[in-house]
Parts: sequence; C-alpha cells; structure tokens
Amino acid sequence: MENIRLRGITMGMINAGVKGADPLDLISPLVRGHSLVFPEGETYHSEDYKEVLLFAVGKASQRMALAFDHWDISDGLIITDSRAPLQDSKIPIRRCSHPIPGEDNIAATREIIDKLEGKHDTLILFLISGGASSLFCLPEEGISINDVAALNQQMLLSGASIKEINTVRKHISQVKGGKFARLCQGKGEIITLILSDVVGDDMSVVGSGPTVEDRTTYGHAKDILERYSIWENVPRSIKEHINRGVIEGRKDIPLETNGHNHLVGSNMDAIRGAVEYGDKHGMPCLILTCQNQGEAREVAKVIMGIANECQDSGKPAETPVALLVGGEMTTKMEKTGCFGGPNREFVLSAAMEIKDRSNIVVAAVDTDGVDGKGKAGAIADCETVKRSYLDPYKCLAEHDTERFFDALGDSIELPVNTNVNDLIVVTVGKK
Repeated sequence: MENIRLRGITMGMINAGVKGADPLDLISPLVRGHSLVFPEGETYHSEDYKEVLLFAVGKASQRMALAFDHWDISDGLIITDSRAPLQDSKIPIRRCSHPIPGEDNIAATREIIDKLEGKHDTLILFLISGGASSLFCLPEEGISINDVAALNQQMLLSGASIKEINTVRKHISQVKGGKFARLCQGKGEIITLILSDVVGDDMSVVGSGPTVEDRTTYGHAKDILERYSIWENVPRSIKEHINRGVIEGRKDIPLETNGHNHLVGSNMDAIRGAVEYGDKHGMPCLILTCQNQGEAREVAKVIMGIANECQDSGKPAETPVALLVGGEMTTKMEKTGCFGGPNREFVLSAAMEIKDRSNIVVAAVDTDGVDGKGKAGAIADCETVKRSYLDPYKCLAEHDTERFFDALGDSIELPVNTNVNDLIVVTVGKK
C-alpha cells in the first residue's frame, strides 16, 4: 500500500510541476489590459506604437502567444514543433522540424523576417522558448540546410551540452546570437520574453539567443567541435565558414539595439509547482538542485545514493521526503536504432540502484513532452526490475528504455506545452 501511495504522490508532483511551468500562467500576470508590466518597473503600452507584431518561436510558443490573445496584433507568426497539437490562435502557426531542422524551418524563419519589411514605430513582441535553436533556422550564406542538419545530428549524439551545441549554432546562423535583434533595428522596439530551458538560465543560450548579445567566438565553436571529435566530419561549407571566422578573429557581437530581454519562467517554476503539491499532500520536500547536469545513468547513481542515505541515516532529510532535482542531463549515443532519452535512462539506472530496497519511487520527465525521440519520461519503484521480463542492463546499454517502460505501462506522456528542462521527483518512505 505504501508503494501505491508513493507512486500516486510522485505522479501528482510531476504533473503539478509541469503545470507550474505553464507559459500562459507565467506571462498572464505581466499582461495588464493592453500593457506589459514587469516587476522591475518597465512598462510598455501597445497604444504608444503604430502597430504591434508578435513572433513566437519554440515548443512553448503557442501557450506564450495566448497571453496576448486579447491584444490588437497587426501581424505575426508562431513557429512550433511539428509534434505540438494546434491550439486556437489569431496568429498564423507553422509547425516545423525538430530537433533536426529542414526546409520548412527556413521558410518559416524567412516569413518572420519578411514581416519586418517596411515597419517603423512598431512594438515587436518576440516570445522564445526551448526548441527555437532548431525551429528558428536560417543558415549563413553558402551553408545548406542539409549541412546544418548533418551537423546537428552529430552534435546531438555527441553528449555535448546545450550551451556548447548552441555556441556552434550561433556561428552558422543569420538569426542566432543577437542577429535577429540586428534585423529589427530601425523597425521600432523589440521586447523579448524568454522561457528558459537551459541550466543557469543564461538568456544568450535559450534558443541560441536571437536577441541577446553573444560573447562567444568562432574559436569557441571550433574548439567544441574538436573536443567532441566532430570537426573532421563537419560538412565542408560549415568548416570553411568557421575557419574564416577564426582567421578573421570575428565575434559577431551585435550592434547596440533598442531591445529588452526578460526571463519569464524557468525550471524553478516547475520545481515550485511540484513542492506545492507535495506540501498539500503531506509530503515534505527537499530541493537538491535546479542545475543538475551530466550523463543520465551516472547522475542516477548519485541521486539514488542520497535517497538511500535518507532511509538509512535520515541524512540529509528524515523520511518520508520527496527529493526534487531539475536541470538537463545528457546521454552519449552510439549508432543505434533506439533512443530512450536521458530521463528514461536516468529512471532505469535509478531502478537498478533500488531493486533490493522498498518504499522508494522515482520519476523523471523532460517538461517539453519529448525525451530523446519518444515519450516525456518514466516512473519506477523498487519492484520495477523484478516485474520486467526484459533485461534492464541490456536495455540501458542499448538505449532501449522506451520499450522497457512501455512494456510495464510506466512511460509518462505529456503535452508539448512548455519547456523548462528536466524534472525529477524521488519520494522516499520509511525503510
């Protein structure tokens, strides 16, 4: 009975955490009538401008845009993941390829740029969330989308962090790394609302920072590609472009712009939502970190070691307790037909660490609804390894975790509504 109770609380905390990061709920308090009012005191009135344009890019773009549904928007465009269900919107929506960009991404990005033509004294609302690095895509001249796609594929399989991946992306794009802000110069005022999906909430990394000054260099990009043994396989057009930038010492720091960047949500909002649910249901909570990074299966050993210690010694917290972790894990991929994703690899590795215990439940999800190439995440308990007819060690080694958890009915599915990284909940009962 205790295991059933813990599983119920764990799933309740996961769902509440995702709800806590709902972009509409996070932005709506800032929208007062036809004004945008920030806690720092900055205020923008739509009637002070000739017209208002709204562009939203990323997995959370539709929910972000919905906060302005009652505004008189002259024109705009929403670019979202092809897997996201269409929501009611007065603004046109383009569903594009993610995480590997295609021609549809370029067409949608050009459509946004074209809508800037001839504008002046305009309020440009730019809403950006995770996924925008792929969705908002316009390669530098001479670089084909096929070459960009090939490089993206290599980087995603390399185990590189999102900050490292986006550093490279910035230097082969016409809109990333502050370059979109350049395109808006002379058009009016650009206000960017950012929903963070990066550890530490560096706004220049979210969506590769289209409106944020970039201080990375071509040298940084090349170093990253060399560090992960990608450089030798980089398509020629990209290699030549980066080499030119290195030789010329270019940084591509954007010119001064009349732009304002505001962080409107992050992983901590999901953590707070989960904690609130735990408190309401009598489950004490301990936030371990919102900056968790590393190889998922290895991170699991550390987190479950803490859970086991809680049961054994009451340190760092007496049981019952829910341990909460946010951040972004990675998994280094070999060439394989399977890709369970970091969160499910974390949960399977965690299940192996508690297979000889009782009254511990662990769940992890990617809040954007897509972990790797499949479902959002999974849930496991101390009986998971025993209940499965599949070999957990083999499934983990072959990144076949979706099949493992699907067979148990323990995969977790979420809508594509938000994107604030991973959410991990570990509920620990009495030993």
